[in-house]
Amino acid sequence: IHGGGWTEGDKAEGIEDKVRLFTDAGYVFASINYRLTDPDVVPATPTHPVHDQDAADAVAWLLEHSDELGVDTDRVAVLGHSAGGGITAAIATDGTYLAAHGLDVDAIRCAGSIDGEGYDVTRGATHPDPNVNITYLNAFGDDPAVWAEASPVNQVRPGAGIPDFFVAARGTPMRLDLHAEFVEALRGASIPVTVVDARELDHAEVSDDIGAPGDTVVTPALMEFLGGCFNS
Repeated sequence: IHGGGWTEGDKAEGIEDKVRLFTDAGYVFASINYRLTDPDVVPATPTHPVHDQDAADAVAWLLEHSDELGVDTDRVAVLGHSAGGGITAAIATDGTYLAAHGLDVDAIRCAGSIDGEGYDVTRGATHPDPNVNITYLNAFGDDPAVWAEASPVNQVRPGAGIPDFFVAARGTPMRLDLHAEFVEALRGASIPVTVVDARELDHAEVSDDIGAPGDTVVTPALMEFLGGCFNS
């Protein structure tokens, strides 16, 4: 699931190395789009929950067409970068989105958030940096109750079928704190988590390098995580 602050990006961007990596390893690979918020209209629209619901709809479509695609429905991983990491976290912790298709979050076996945004929407919407603040307000609106409900960190609970998680963490101290907060919530609910220290990479590199020749930071750890997760 691509990133772009919920306002930009496309499923075709930066996937060449990922296609090669995952298909060479025997996986079926899909990259998806979702409706984007237009920040140039007032109020910005569309807003939450369209991003999360569109992604869940895409996962459900892949499962519904598993026979023709060669998908093993018992071994489905959802991975996302930046805002896509937040979307991944949302649909893997809050059963509302997949429930629209009669599915539970355990339809996802493994989940990965690569330098994700949106673990705690309230923190983003009240961030002192206006550039961060407006991004969240555009995507999630101005209702604090919606912020709380949309925050994956508030949806984590034991026994809910939440999948094993992979988290690649980097960024400013506050960004690292938000990664740590989400990881702590998962571990507190006894959900296995693999955390990769990706601070040597910038925000684009941490995703772009997946599958790229010579990457030693994210790719090996991610592939090891997926192999262990699928075989657990």
